[in-house]
Amino acid sequence: MILERIARETGIGVDHLRVIVKTASRRYKTYTIPKRTGGRRTISHPTPEVKFLQRWLVRNMFSALPVHHAVASYREGVGIADNAQAHVRKNYLLKIDFKNFFPSIRAADIRHLLEKNSSRFSDILTDDDVQVITDIVCKNGALSIGAPSSPILSNAILIDFDEFVFQASKDREVIYTRYADDLFLSTDKPNCLSVMMELIRIRLSSGGQPSLSINEEKSVFTSRKRNRTVTGLVLTSDRTLSVGRKKKRQIRTMIHLYQEDKLSAESISYLRGYLAFVHAAEPDLLVRLQQKFGQETMDQLMCYPLVPRKGHGRGAQRPAIPLGAHKTGSPQNSSDS
Repeated sequence: MILERIARETGIGVDHLRVIVKTASRRYKTYTIPKRTGGRRTISHPTPEVKFLQRWLVRNMFSALPVHHAVASYREGVGIADNAQAHVRKNYLLKIDFKNFFPSIRAADIRHLLEKNSSRFSDILTDDDVQVITDIVCKNGALSIGAPSSPILSNAILIDFDEFVFQASKDREVIYTRYADDLFLSTDKPNCLSVMMELIRIRLSSGGQPSLSINEEKSVFTSRKRNRTVTGLVLTSDRTLSVGRKKKRQIRTMIHLYQEDKLSAESISYLRGYLAFVHAAEPDLLVRLQQKFGQETMDQLMCYPLVPRKGHGRGAQRPAIPLGAHKTGSPQNSSDS
């Protein structure tokens, strides 16, 4: 049984594990944060013991689940820049947004996924094991925003949908990628993307798993003549990627405040995220920032986790792995719009 394996490998008693699993849905901290486009997003973070079990499942089981190659989210070595780069040379773009993405994925979808991929796991899963796993990863019978197991499960569950859209796109000379709950389709053929939109609507209404719906208000058609953004990156008219003028001004302002010792610990963390974002999307901008603010400042921001002094912005410097060595998303990136 899966609980016995977890107990054996973690040292947690089976009886204690059963209690955690039985009460897992009540072991979440739920709150809301404002959405960039208005309204509020509900976040449900599992308590440390549930999060520990979810991460154990991700590491020891869910990592064996297949993910479609058109997906750029939550995959090691693939990021927002790769997702945007796929569309940068096309003239027409369609962005489709799923409504209530994670909460739309239900326990039944998880059970179907586990049964379908049973041969990929080293353990033979019983019905009780499947129930235990769904209890660990679901809050009130659905995935939640904030659970570490939700991203990898959503990717695996959507593999048949991704393959359908990918093949339909390929047949019509359309590029398809997905980043979490955002679908991106691009082409050089006019009037083609409206056909793809209708095909996707039909597929979603066919009753397959999971039961997802399109957020019509946030799904948009656009072209190279207008402003186009893909996972936070601007597709410029000269077919390159940019973080955008507004983001550049914000980054410059934050670096200036950092040099003036006026940036809080939280803001320094955000700035590092922005710079890693720039590294992935528009590395030439880092060169210009270094010319403007100096190599020492940029080295500190890209390579050292600075611990601010009490009442100050910057502080002691301790070496760390350079942020620039990693592909990453925007510091504001989160799924489920």
